[in-house]
Amino acid sequence: MVDGIAGRRAWTTTLADRFYDSEALSGFLRWTLQRDMRPVVVSQPDTRASFPAAYRLLRTRALWLRLGDSPDGGFRDLRSGAVYASIDEVPDEPEDVGFVSPPLEDSHVWIGFSVSVQHRADEATTLGEAAAILWHELTGAAPAAWGWHEPCLAPWNKVTYTESARSLMPYATMDISGGVTAQAVGVARRNQFGVEDAVSGLAVAGPAGQVDMAEIGARAVAALRAVAQALPTPSIGVISVTHGGPQIQFAAPLTAPVMPLAVIVGPRAMRALGTDAASFAAQHGGLTAGLGKFPSLIMPLFGTGIGVWERLRHLIGEFSADQLAAALFLPRPNQSPNQGGRDAS
Repeated sequence: MVDGIAGRRAWTTTLADRFYDSEALSGFLRWTLQRDMRPVVVSQPDTRASFPAAYRLLRTRALWLRLGDSPDGGFRDLRSGAVYASIDEVPDEPEDVGFVSPPLEDSHVWIGFSVSVQHRADEATTLGEAAAILWHELTGAAPAAWGWHEPCLAPWNKVTYTESARSLMPYATMDISGGVTAQAVGVARRNQFGVEDAVSGLAVAGPAGQVDMAEIGARAVAALRAVAQALPTPSIGVISVTHGGPQIQFAAPLTAPVMPLAVIVGPRAMRALGTDAASFAAQHGGLTAGLGKFPSLIMPLFGTGIGVWERLRHLIGEFSADQLAAALFLPRPNQSPNQGGRDAS
């Protein structure tokens, strides 16, 4: 898959009109990173990427360049729209040229979800429940299939999903598919608390202008509540909305601006923040849900009379940087990265 090397960069070229999180792409990214090089994917003018493929590029800091759509030739940096004569001229950080190329699609509303739950590290643990709940609550259906790579060929089954994750420990990633209208990546990893089971994905809600945003917001809250009611230890998560096309696919390594709708904060994270779910919910207009003595906090960010970003900033402002870092298992401001807990990607 390696078509060339320029300095500390290795590139591969795809001729396809759509590229996926294939075994070949995974092998290229792994080969490049093992050599401490930055991966580069060069695509054609009309190429689109699936969500898992775009996720892998983001996680590995891969550059996505487009070939052959400029009168002068060269490589277009899809982060900025700027064109460069050669791959080694593309800067590590995107230039601000005032526009993005290609233009982002915005005909449909997409629902984004990213939720992490914690399990005990024992043989009775089954992974994938959070993904199944979110899929059902947000799309009305179950995931169709899963796999280590795309195409996802294994019918959705939490038992085989768990067995596969166990065989890949201490870190496993799997793709989850609902076809072209819902896609996700699941991550399972060992940490100091046991096993983290996380899922991040996107689902098409419907055409913009025909989607009831109040209903989408209520669905987001209901989905997080269902996760808290079914699983003993949610960690943290968010459901958001953005715009895209009628299918989950990317023409550039970014989406339209994302607006968060609701967040969930589990009991362990609430303790790290120095408060409890019931007190914080009563004070700030949230709700609690969950199993056992210590529930999770669910905070709607919409319908409060102020903008969602202003509300989120206000809520975050209740806590110190150290408290937030502890809740997210991140290195504290004066702590080296390798002292942190969870790989909070």
